[in-house]
Amino acid sequence: MKVNSIYTIDPENVKTVLALKFQDYRLGQRREDAFVPLLGKGIFTSDGEFWEHSRRLLHPSFARRHIGNLDIYERHLKNLTNLIPQDGCSTVDLQRLFFDFTMDTATELFCGQSCFCLASEQQAAMSAEFSDAFNRSQRTIANGVALGPVAALTHTPTFNKDRHTIHDFVDELVHRALDRQKDKSSTASQELEDDLEEHGSFIDRWVQQVKDPLRLRGELLNVLLAGRDTTASLVLTPIPYVIPHQSILHCKLT
Repeated sequence: MKVNSIYTIDPENVKTVLALKFQDYRLGQRREDAFVPLLGKGIFTSDGEFWEHSRRLLHPSFARRHIGNLDIYERHLKNLTNLIPQDGCSTVDLQRLFFDFTMDTATELFCGQSCFCLASEQQAAMSAEFSDAFNRSQRTIANGVALGPVAALTHTPTFNKDRHTIHDFVDELVHRALDRQKDKSSTASQELEDDLEEHGSFIDRWVQQVKDPLRLRGELLNVLLAGRDTTASLVLTPIPYVIPHQSILHCKLT
């Protein structure tokens, strides 16, 4: 069980491992054993040729014109602010709200359909099962990384149930995207292609190159993991620094 590890935050080391000499390093069996049962094969769980193909598939979708649709963020930001008490004395869990916010934006941006964690009670209730399963499963795979060779010990009945909930949710979105692709292929036109390029979700672009539902599920779950957590963490970081400045806190979004 003992593992020798080296940790580094030196920018040159990080650049070397992730970019300049990526082929000289690999993720390691520990991460694969822990992550793949939930996330499948994708850009964060693969090496070599598979990783290179994942990067080629995903990279164009992250162009500014594809992620700069502020209307998506605006809709969900309004849902977020509506859930923050305005009385100045009530306690609110901002971490949960921001993680729900980035889950809503990430699912709409990547999948073409938001899970609406922050929307009305009826819509939120429908997505709560998926969101809660996602949260629990993340903790499970983190424990799996720590356990290494015996990561399978974390595959409890609860984890297996959560995994099926997540996979069923994403599989439905994948099959919808594949069906849309079939419909567009039968009525192909330059106008449809331009509309997809301008307004299509990530999955709508990916299905033009990949038809394997399991592969698409894996790629979606990999980017969803990063798209929710890293964004929420970034947004939450300034909060402790803003709180002492009441003039900023009292400014209202317009």
